Amino acid sequence: ATAPTGSPTGSPVPVPGGAPGGAPGGAPGGAPSRGATTHAADVRSSTRNATKLALSLLGTWSVGFAVRVLLPRHLGPSLFGVYQFAEVLTASLFILVTFGIETYVRREVAIRRDQAPAFYGGLLLLRALLGVLLLVGSLVVLDHVGRPPLVLQLVLLLAVAQLFTVENGTLAAFLHAVGEVDGLSIFNVASKLLWGLGAIVALLAGWGVLGVAAALLASEALKALGLWTLARRHVGLRLRVDARATRAAIVGGAPFFVAGVSLELMNRGTGALVSIRAGDTELGWYGAAAGVIGAALLLAPLVGWVLLPLTARTSERSDAELAALVRRAMGMVLTLAVPTTLLLVLGADVVVGVLFGPAYEPSVRSLRVLAPMFVFTYIAMVSSGALTGLGRGWRVTATSMVGVVVTPGLTWLLVPHTAAAYGPGGAGIGAALALCTGEALTAILLTASLGGRAFDRPRLVMLGKMAVVAAGVAAMDRLLLAGHGLPRVLVDAVVYAAAAYAWQAGDFAFVDRVLARIPGLRGRFATPG
Repeated sequence: ATAPTGSPTGSPVPVPGGAPGGAPGGAPGGAPSRGATTHAADVRSSTRNATKLALSLLGTWSVGFAVRVLLPRHLGPSLFGVYQFAEVLTASLFILVTFGIETYVRREVAIRRDQAPAFYGGLLLLRALLGVLLLVGSLVVLDHVGRPPLVLQLVLLLAVAQLFTVENGTLAAFLHAVGEVDGLSIFNVASKLLWGLGAIVALLAGWGVLGVAAALLASEALKALGLWTLARRHVGLRLRVDARATRAAIVGGAPFFVAGVSLELMNRGTGALVSIRAGDTELGWYGAAAGVIGAALLLAPLVGWVLLPLTARTSERSDAELAALVRRAMGMVLTLAVPTTLLLVLGADVVVGVLFGPAYEPSVRSLRVLAPMFVFTYIAMVSSGALTGLGRGWRVTATSMVGVVVTPGLTWLLVPHTAAAYGPGGAGIGAALALCTGEALTAILLTASLGGRAFDRPRLVMLGKMAVVAAGVAAMDRLLLAGHGLPRVLVDAVVYAAAAYAWQAGDFAFVDRVLARIPGLRGRFATPG
């Protein structure tokens, strides 16, 4: 969604009532209108910011993925399951202190920048009070049910780290909304490096999971200090309490808060239910597969960070521009999501074997079932961003509630049966089926709410082509390449990329523009727009 203007070929969108290509009637000499110029400048700025944030994501993803691979290998399934339990619990609890403010900020501050300073101090105070109550309450309950001291200590460290993480998300949202992301990109990478190095030192020094949690806490606290400095400079944040402004922000963020809680419960609650219904070892196997999915959703945050402020501003100008933006974003995310899903399904055994070793072989089937999450998640994110830009936040909330009801219910019902039917790792299969079902329903309902804005005929044709190419590669993999391990997956990737590009089974306008700038290829590729 980094170049979301225009038709499937990248051409400018005709302005309603004007000449094609953004030259409205009455503009002297066919010059673009002020609205078209503003939109083009907005997209260019968003594209630059998306590039910076994508590079920082690549850096943070690399470090985070390395740590996520190291932890299961070093700790083993049982102890890693304990860490997963504490992490899932604290993340699920502290979603309650978000108040939906991040989405509210990206939409409202992107349009009305002067709103930010008024409500921030009261929000910070409210979060601190609620965070203390959640932490004390969780420790009391865990002690009452007999969880060992290690779990209590982990929950304490990770809960405080989560409080800083939530605050960092809000400070980052302010910077996203005003388009000041240079310093943010640096702090993102620096904090993740600090956590990665701290985790490695902790494991080598024998400090175990407590050392890893302490490293996470330290990195998030230092990041909060850096982002606060940037937000003061670029947004004018101040630590003053304005009860009326804070209350207005909480009310404005309510639909996003309810939707966020629903999605968090759908994603995080699955892991907790696996632990309850099948034990921590099964959660360790399922957690390894879920970790691969989470790490591979590298570009997902960009949809909210960049697309949401852009859709908010675009919806203020023109519904036609918003529809073109959404369709282009859909095409681009599906171009990434479909082959990623295919390669994870076909190469799950290779991925798990390389990353985690033979002890996690039961994770393979869970990873294959989870892989379609890529397609459903990206579709849902683009659709919810567009609906939010249209001011239909409560529609997003109501739709998200479908997932929060369906997913835990299916998880509770399926996990014992799939564990009995498939043996080790079977619980993860049931959990993955439940999670994918809930996400698929959410994506379908959100997209249907957009009507014709989400998909037009060219996008549907493109999606059909991608399905045909994926089916052909899957058949080739099973019939001709079975048993060849990593080379098999590499061949699958190359064949899919070549076939998809040759048949235009995807949005390859950006690739065309890059190739057109290479000496010797200039003129052989179209450079639309």
